[in-house]
Amino acid sequence: MQQQAGHSDEQRGFANARNAKLHHLAKQKRGSKAGPAARLSGKASAAVVSAAKPVLLSSVLAQTPQMFDSFKVACVERYLTHIDELPEQYHSAEVIYLSRNSLRSLAGIQQFPFLRVLSASDNLLEDIEQLQVLEACPNLQVASFERNPLACLPNYRNKLMQLLPRLQMLDGQGISGQDRQRAGAALKQEAACMAVMLSNACMVHKLARTAELLQLHTELRRTLFGSSSVLARSILPSAIPLDLLKFLKLWDYEGGLSPADRRIIDDALTREVVRVHRQLQHAAIQLKGPAQLPALQAWDAAFSQVMLAQQRTIIQLVELVNVLHDEAARLVVALTRGRAPGSPSKLELEQQEDAEQQMANER
Repeated sequence: MQQQAGHSDEQRGFANARNAKLHHLAKQKRGSKAGPAARLSGKASAAVVSAAKPVLLSSVLAQTPQMFDSFKVACVERYLTHIDELPEQYHSAEVIYLSRNSLRSLAGIQQFPFLRVLSASDNLLEDIEQLQVLEACPNLQVASFERNPLACLPNYRNKLMQLLPRLQMLDGQGISGQDRQRAGAALKQEAACMAVMLSNACMVHKLARTAELLQLHTELRRTLFGSSSVLARSILPSAIPLDLLKFLKLWDYEGGLSPADRRIIDDALTREVVRVHRQLQHAAIQLKGPAQLPALQAWDAAFSQVMLAQQRTIIQLVELVNVLHDEAARLVVALTRGRAPGSPSKLELEQQEDAEQQMANER
């Protein structure tokens, strides 16, 4: 299965370009006079930004106190990377604007228990789990996470509705009771699809590994017992018939996965679903259909296509394993022809001749 970067590549590229631009603007504001030779490429600028020191919310607020009043924090486009602990007078904030920064986590947001409105769009948040800290903000009603990498994840909106049950508006769109009911059903369906895809991925691994071992054993037989081998006339071990279904059933590869391994596979499968989802959206535009398929329908189609591709791969690997097993059996038959049971090997004959020659020399 292709494991392309999917949603994170485009979002990271966008974020890197934005950060490079912000870095350049910051240098201009500081009065720097960078000539053409000092201008950095996009990748070099992103590297400079990533290597820069962390930018703390407390530092930004200390430098620009006007960004805070008794109930609002407005820290937009300030290269912010961390929400650190603030003095107690800031904890009363009910509205916080943190858009167009470089936040990779919202850790620290829990110090605002009265938070009602949060804007964190255009940041670098990659995982829904990074938003679990918002559970410590029970009054949160309005939130925005547009143009973060996590906004490209399957059922992103549904997952946030489940995570934040009091949320009334997300990314500028209202949330109704029916939306929450549909979200629950969609997430159950996604969980079932992910379980099937994980099982399929494990089956693909087992079949691919079985094919590798069959090829290895066949080459070993050919090398050790071929006509030019020192074991050419020795008794050839027979090929053991392979009960593929029984073998795959007994090999509990999925059960042996660690939580970290499961997370890696799940992330790869999610990236593949996102890639297919993007292809479906692009195809809909190319066909001059609606600009976007209905969200639930589009994700269902993406999951279905990924599972179908997995099934095709499994069928191809089963056919390959059967071909390799038959090839191994035919090789055993070919190597066995013309051999008498118990015949000495070429090595044994050479050793016997050496012994006879040594005895003759001693006489």
